Amino acid sequence: NAIWSRDGQHLALCDMAGTIKVFKYPGYAEEWSFEVGDILWLRWHPVATVLFCGTADSEMWMWKIPSGDSKLYAGQGEKCECGSILADGKRAVCGYTDGSVRVFDLKSVSAQHTFSKGLAHIDSVNSLDCHMNNSLIVSGSMDGCAKLWNSSTGKCLGTLLCGAKQEENSASSVECVVFPKDRTSTLCVTGCLDGVVTVWDTPTQISRSSCKVGEGVTKVDLHPFDPLVYAATLDGAVRCLDLRSGDSVAEFTGHNASILDFSFSHNATKLVTSSDDGTCRVFDLRN
Repeated sequence: NAIWSRDGQHLALCDMAGTIKVFKYPGYAEEWSFEVGDILWLRWHPVATVLFCGTADSEMWMWKIPSGDSKLYAGQGEKCECGSILADGKRAVCGYTDGSVRVFDLKSVSAQHTFSKGLAHIDSVNSLDCHMNNSLIVSGSMDGCAKLWNSSTGKCLGTLLCGAKQEENSASSVECVVFPKDRTSTLCVTGCLDGVVTVWDTPTQISRSSCKVGEGVTKVDLHPFDPLVYAATLDGAVRCLDLRSGDSVAEFTGHNASILDFSFSHNATKLVTSSDDGTCRVFDLRN
């Protein structure tokens, strides 16, 4: 993983051996480092210079940078597969390989809500996102569905069924879920292993549009400014869809293997991709 802090002044890197390093920009002098177990995800706080990671030991770590002051948020023994920070910056949500989801209060280190296996999902939770309204959470799972949660009450608000039914190891495993960065939006986007990207209306849990974009979706993200959905696939392409209609807008190709990750430049004029073919590519979105 490689991820910039919100202010663009710190670059966090981690490897499969469990080493995390933070470099200060400009100059890229090493500012802080730490070693944990197998790291499954890495994320910055949306406002503060605070770093989070989830591990195979069922733990979520939080560090203040550069002091290194830390807190540890324990799971129930399953791998902490994914995590996200709520918009208020005071709570975090984690998803685990047994299908459970937990909402933590960052200050007290306590779990405010625990959605256990069966109540939440019946297979591993692959992805989480938090709405800008500071209330709504969505979790996507290998069981072929995404679930909507109220972070304050702990109530399940609905299920977005992406496959024919909810089942373990579904062919429609939900690999990525994302909300628009708009407090008033009622949309949610899912990307699945069967290559389908769907835009949902959250109040009704009804699909507004659905499009087959490739052999399998590895990541979905929304353009920072325009109503566009970008989806990376196992067949080495990134495809762009209109968020409102679901129509295909553009395709970015050139890789010979699956796309592992992609990101936008700060002004959203460039798209950077990384692939299993060992290369990165930079695409100009203005053309």
